[in-house]
Amino acid sequence: MYYTYINSKALFTVSLPTLQQFDCFADSSSIGIQWEKFIKRFEIWLIAMNIITDKWACVLLLTFAGEHVQDVFETLPNTGVDANYDCAIVALNTHFIPKRDAEFEVF
Repeated sequence: MYYTYINSKALFTVSLPTLQQFDCFADSSSIGIQWEKFIKRFEIWLIAMNIITDKWACVLLLTFAGEHVQDVFETLPNTGVDANYDCAIVALNTHFIPKRDAEFEVF
C-alpha cells in the first residue's frame, strides 16, 4: 500500500505493510473473536511502525479495517472528535464484541 504525503517542504511516498481487512460479514458467532484478533494485530503494527499519535492511529485503523468498518463507524455514537483512537476502539468494540451474560456463561 502506498501513500503520498505532501507538506510545504517535501513530497514523498511511504510504503506501508498491509494488514488483511476485517470481514464485517463473517460468521456472527465468531465476529467478536475475529475483531479482537484484528485489533491485536493492528496494535502490534502500530508499535512496529512507531505510530504514537491518537489521530494517526485512528485514521490508520479505519483505513486498514476497510470501508465496511468505516461505514459501521460512521453510524456509531460516541466515536469522539478529531479522530480519537481510544473513543474509536471503545465504539467499535461495543459494536463487534457481543456482551457476555455471566449467568449463562459456561466456565
